Amino acid sequence: MSDQEVQQLSAKKKRSSHQQEEVQQRQQPSAKKKRIDTTMSDLPREVLPIIFRKLTDHDMLVCAQVCVTWESEVRSILPQYLLLTNLSEKLGHPHNQVQHSFITLFNTHSKKKQEMHLPKLFLEGRYFSSSSFGWLLTVTHNRNPPHQVHLLNPFSGQRIELPPSTQHQSPQDLRVIMSTNPSDAAANCLFLAIYPTRRTFGICRQGQKSWTSLDFHSPILDVIFYEGALYGVDTFGYLCHLICGLKPEAINLNEQSPDTTCTTSKYLVELNGDLLLVERLF
Repeated sequence: MSDQEVQQLSAKKKRSSHQQEEVQQRQQPSAKKKRIDTTMSDLPREVLPIIFRKLTDHDMLVCAQVCVTWESEVRSILPQYLLLTNLSEKLGHPHNQVQHSFITLFNTHSKKKQEMHLPKLFLEGRYFSSSSFGWLLTVTHNRNPPHQVHLLNPFSGQRIELPPSTQHQSPQDLRVIMSTNPSDAAANCLFLAIYPTRRTFGICRQGQKSWTSLDFHSPILDVIFYEGALYGVDTFGYLCHLICGLKPEAINLNEQSPDTTCTTSKYLVELNGDLLLVERLF
């Protein structure tokens, strides 16, 4: 082999070596970025409160959407918020629907209000009310049923379409409760719609196109999912275990609320892991 051929071969090997180094350098940032992205939710739990306490309330609520662990930590830090309904103050208004493109939250700790703006597409022409797990229930305000029903997460923008409601002349009377957070697709969330008669309920799973009716003998004032079961309180103050089978049944648990001389409204509430029956006196 001549000296010229040896030099050409050596130069070719150097170019090949440089090309391999360039490829490796281009690949390294991508691999590093991927490694960071996949470990953000795996931060040590003990450092999460330190990070979250430096954020605004709104930013903490956004962080709560990342994973179950983050949601749990945010709930342990953030005070409870109450949803204030933005409705027309004119009682004679034929459609007492949402008049704004924002929702108002009340901080129970600081006693201050906080407005959260949402796209008009989410709220325009709809009633809205609070539901479970931080979701909003929105219902179209057309005069006659069916009414279109959606759940809206105001922090992530996620929307879930539920079957239309055909039981309500007044859509603002509709209530929907959930067995689990519908953000967790693996949980197979169960939705329960409470109708004005209080004797008939609608039940469905996410993705179903219609409600399955459940008829009970006595009016149920309020219902709640508690430790995997469904409980209700009837007009007499009895706590019932509601069985949602082919033959719906309300099993009396022989727990009655105290006798009162005033008209009351009854609610079931979970507080610190306990199931409470709350009475409101008028």
